[in-house]
Amino acid sequence: MFMNRLHEDGVAAFSVACYLFPLVFMFGNAIAQSQLPIISYNHGLGDTARVRKTFRFSMSLAICCGLVITLAVAMLSPTILQLFLGNQQGPLVIGMHGLPIFSMSFVLFTLNVVLIGYLQSLEKARMATFFMLLRGYIFILPCFLLLPALVGNDGLWLAVPVSEALALVVISIYYLRKK
Repeated sequence: MFMNRLHEDGVAAFSVACYLFPLVFMFGNAIAQSQLPIISYNHGLGDTARVRKTFRFSMSLAICCGLVITLAVAMLSPTILQLFLGNQQGPLVIGMHGLPIFSMSFVLFTLNVVLIGYLQSLEKARMATFFMLLRGYIFILPCFLLLPALVGNDGLWLAVPVSEALALVVISIYYLRKK
């Protein structure tokens, strides 16, 4: 999609976002994997108070880390892009516009990973897998196909944040119904 709409310069700009995503994943995954043994153990003991406390702490940490990363990338986009792209004006201009938009996905992604990790902790592997597929495949493909047609090139940068937001809505509805 980037190649069709923004050509090589757009692909170069988007590749920077793709390079940053594993770094964001490390934060979200670290929180999710750290909560897993504590929640799983206490769930097995029936200590729901400790499970809730750990879950709330994990969610708070996910929100804080996600927001800090989102804001840092949005504010430091020119510097980050220059690290990867040098002084290539075409990709820099595209990236300076798009990377702050794309960075909105970081806080949403971090929350989704922690929520999905929580389900794994409670031995709800099917739902955790379903939600991971939802955010990583099921929602992302239509977003990449539809959003550019609806809002132009910004839709390319919005595809991942919208996909993560949709997944967060579905996961939240699941959680609210299960309470």
